[in-house]
Amino acid sequence: MKKTLIILTVLLLSVLTAACSSSSGNQNSKEHKVAVTHDLGKTNVPEHPKRVVVLELGFIDTLLDLSITPVGVADDNKAKQLINKDVLKKIDGYTSVGTRSQPSMEKIASLKPDLIIADTTRHKKVYDQLKK
Repeated sequence: MKKTLIILTVLLLSVLTAACSSSSGNQNSKEHKVAVTHDLGKTNVPEHPKRVVVLELGFIDTLLDLSITPVGVADDNKAKQLINKDVLKKIDGYTSVGTRSQPSMEKIASLKPDLIIADTTRHKKVYDQLKK
């Protein structure tokens, strides 16, 4: 029960961070945004994000269940060893954004994500960079 509560808390309240670039295009800027409250504050995210980056592997399945294929994944540069082969087929074409412990801010920015899903504990130190 405690593990489930922690997972739900992390997933629903703690892990959402958005990176909405001002140059990400008119389509995203016109889309309705919703305010998400999380452990590090409040962030406005698109109601229907299209370009999502995940910094923890455990979030991939949840995105796929929502019919969202991530454009970027922090796969520790070991995708074949860390990601189930069936899941890997479903996310084929994603861009590796480095390791979970030290994701590449440059690679993430180059993807122009609508939403970055991270872990509060692991990514708290880079939150300010992710917000940009």
